[in-house]
Amino acid sequence: MHTPFTSGLRVKLGMVAVGCVAFASHAAAGWYLTLEPGYTKVNLAPKEAQVRAEVGEGGLQNRELNDTSLGFSVGHRFGEWLAVEAGYVDLGDAEYAVTNAQSAGSLLVPGQQASGVYKSSSTAAFLGLDLRLPRWFDLTPFMKAGYLYWEQTARLTINDNNGARVTALDADGEAAYLGAGVSWQVSAVGAIDFTYRRMTIGADLDAEMVGLGLVLEY
Repeated sequence: MHTPFTSGLRVKLGMVAVGCVAFASHAAAGWYLTLEPGYTKVNLAPKEAQVRAEVGEGGLQNRELNDTSLGFSVGHRFGEWLAVEAGYVDLGDAEYAVTNAQSAGSLLVPGQQASGVYKSSSTAAFLGLDLRLPRWFDLTPFMKAGYLYWEQTARLTINDNNGARVTALDADGEAAYLGAGVSWQVSAVGAIDFTYRRMTIGADLDAEMVGLGLVLEY
């Protein structure tokens, strides 16, 4: 027999069941692999003082600060919320075009002007934590934090009447990083992660990375 009370009770129980499914937690404990192509913006402004020490007050133009990136990582999830992951990322290249360099720089012949290019490539190895928040249907917000070791290979090439001169301005170091994003669970063992990371690394490297991670859980 259906009454307004029993019908209302069924509706309320149905809403509770839907809510429980909607806020279900992320995948259970286990290992996972992530391949993450992405897009990187590298801020070379901290390098300007070092470059200008070599080229004087010449112009630094045509800055190509954006490039594709590629990273991979392996992680282990402890329960449904917390994971530890380690990986490696190639942040791509960034460069300055140097125009009308003055003779103040140590690379230049007095009285001459020159042009050239400053180009750097950056990589990082990282170890960090991944914290999963309550899932909403198939989407799971997450936060990341960790520690990384980075290397930057940089070359400043100056061309003047006496030919080309190349000087190395390499750097490396350690720093923390932070990230956040959302994961879409496409199957029982697969997910797609959209991740933003911020890497502020002293005076030598300042980078932002947006990645689309392909995750395999096993």
